[in-house]
Amino acid sequence: MDSQEPFLGYLKEQVESTSLQYVCDMLRKFNCKYNCGGIYLLKNKCLVLESFSGAKTEHEILPLGSELRSLAIEKNSIVNETNVKTNPEFISCFVSTESELVVPIRKDDKAIGEININSDIKNTFSKFDEQFVSIITDHTTSKKL
Repeated sequence: MDSQEPFLGYLKEQVESTSLQYVCDMLRKFNCKYNCGGIYLLKNKCLVLESFSGAKTEHEILPLGSELRSLAIEKNSIVNETNVKTNPEFISCFVSTESELVVPIRKDDKAIGEININSDIKNTFSKFDEQFVSIITDHTTSKKL
């Protein structure tokens, strides 16, 4: 048995019974390197911020095609940018952001939104972070959207 299985099982149960705001707050509490986190949903070819935890962001509505968050939707795959300062597709919410993880929220295998997490540390997000947030997106979709 994988040593993380009991934790991941507990996590699934918790996500299924919570609000989107709680999911964002829980992500920041899970890892102190997660400086802010948001849930964006696709509406009228724009990503619309539904819930957020962290310092206030001005990026509440983002047209598709405008930056990294769009890439996760358009490719329907995880975007793990280890150094956002070197990527011209990155639009900064905060000057301090160094890395970003964007995981699509899927319904019927189609990307309908995403969880976006920023960190003030380069190379923050590992394969475990990708798996962890993917589990959250899967169970957020099943109950909340």
